[in-house]
Parts: sequence; structure tokens; C-alpha cells
Amino acid sequence: MLKNRRVNASFAWDILQSDIKLIAYPLLRIVMMLVLLALMWPLIFDLSTSQMYDTVSDLSTQANQVNADGDTSGQAGQTTQSKQMSSDVNRILDSIHFGWLLVFIGINLLIGIVSTGALTGQAIAIIRGERRSLAYGYGMAILRFPQLFVWWLITIVVGLLLQSLERHRIVGLIIAGIIGLAWSVLTFFSITSIMATGCGPIGAIKNSKNTIKDAWHKVKGDDGDLKHLRRGFYVGGAFAIVNLILVIGLFGLMWLEFGADQQHAHHVSIGVLATIIVMLYVNGAFMSAMWAIIKAAVYIWAEEGRLPESVDESVMENAFYRPSLSLKS
Repeated sequence: MLKNRRVNASFAWDILQSDIKLIAYPLLRIVMMLVLLALMWPLIFDLSTSQMYDTVSDLSTQANQVNADGDTSGQAGQTTQSKQMSSDVNRILDSIHFGWLLVFIGINLLIGIVSTGALTGQAIAIIRGERRSLAYGYGMAILRFPQLFVWWLITIVVGLLLQSLERHRIVGLIIAGIIGLAWSVLTFFSITSIMATGCGPIGAIKNSKNTIKDAWHKVKGDDGDLKHLRRGFYVGGAFAIVNLILVIGLFGLMWLEFGADQQHAHHVSIGVLATIIVMLYVNGAFMSAMWAIIKAAVYIWAEEGRLPESVDESVMENAFYRPSLSLKS
């Protein structure tokens, strides 16, 4: 069990504190998503934002009423409320143009990949000892846009293939899960490789695989015993705890809004819900920035043989290999 423990990547937090503008990339990515949603809302939905808000509020009220009257109003009362709830749900579904929704999802995914490229480009510069402006990351993402665009297409194709496999019941789900896990591991450093070298997506997949192998060989050479292989780093324990608390709070609030046996002031609940979602995004922005630093650090260490002065090379070595326990003190 001990050989599977991961190393705390505290250096990522230290680097992030020294160059806090890395947080700007994931935060701006959220802003771009919201702007895109605002621009495309009339194409995706027939309902305005206020009409959507009113419909969701009515749906929540009806759900609470069904629970509150479950023991008193009888089957007829519940049936009336259920019909009204079904009508509101159908109204929301009928207002959605799924073709435009898919377009929004695709464009949003492309924005996410470009933003990740910008964040990664900035993280690579920091690990290489360079101090760049916020615009540098976006400049690098624009320079690598053809490669990132093709990577976006590959991501969509792989996602569609995995979804098609998942439709074949249990066997399909298992196969899709195995392939998805293998794909995630194989492409772990792909965007890092694209931003560091400018290679194409196919080359990036090969480089990602080689980076994993090179990191291991850098620690143990060709004689490394894989039974001592560690899973690598874990990031931001405090952030993970905050994320868990926020997720529990989010589900708890949704239960109160839609499942509790009492009426609630929806403007209060929705305000709290919005606050929790914002906090989740901000917390996720910190995690994204730290993971970008870790990927850049491992990649530059494995492929270029250097690290920032603040990072001890033993941290990298211990992240992937745990020597045999000794009985000597």
C-alpha cells in the first residue's frame, strides 16, 4: 500500500503564489463561456432568461408542494401538481434547439482547449525561468491554434466513439471505461507537448507517451522495477476539501429547493446556488492552474532536464518511485 502513495505537489502552490496571473486564464475562460452563452441564448432557447427563471421557479414550487401535500391532499391533488410539473418540464425541453446547443457545446470545448493551451504556454515559460505577460499565453495559443484546432476535432471524435460504445449496455460501458482511461493516460501531456514544441496532435500523443516513459527512466534508468511505481502527485488537499464541501452544499441546496417538505423563497435559494457555483469555478481555477504547473514541470524535467531553482529534483523522483523499505533505522 505504501508504494502507491502520491507525493504532495506543494511546489505548484509556491509557484502559483509567485505568479498569480496563472489564475487569470481559467477565470477568463469562464467569462468567455458566459459571454458565448449570452450571445447564443436566443438561438438555443425560445424562452428568455427571465421566462426560464420563472419556469424553473414554478417547477421548484410545485415539487415542494407535492412533497408538502403528499399526506393531506390525496391522489387527485398530487396528480394535478404532477401534470403541472410535467407541463413545465416539457415547456423547457420544447424551448431548446438541440442543434444549436450542440454547436454551443462544441465551440465551448474549443474555447476550453485554447484556454488550456494559453495556461500551459504560460506555465511552461515559468518553469523555464521566463517571466511573461498575461498576453504571452494567449499569443502562444494563437500561434499553436492549428494544432489545437485539430486536437479539438480529435477530442470530439474520441468522445463520440466512447459514447457510442457506452450505449451497448454493461459490456459497452466497461470497454468504454477502459479505453477512456487508457486515452486519458496516453494523452496526459499532449497539450503540454503541443505548446512546448509546436508538434501536431499525432506527434503530441507520441510525445506524451514518451514523456511518461522518460520520466520513469530518468528516475530508475532501464532497470526500474515497476512494482515500485508510484501514481505521481496529488494536488491541493485544501482545495479538494473545499470542492467536496461545495459539492455537498450544492446537492443539499438542490434537495431543499426541489425535495424538502416546505416552501422556500426562491430568490434566496437561487442566490445561494449561484454563489456556490461561482465558488466551485474559482476553486477549480486554482486546481487547473496548479495542474498546468505540474504537467509543465514534469515535461520540462523529463524532456529538457531542468527545473526551477525552487523545485528540488528529489521531489520529482519520489513522485514516481518508492524505494524498498529498509529494516535499518
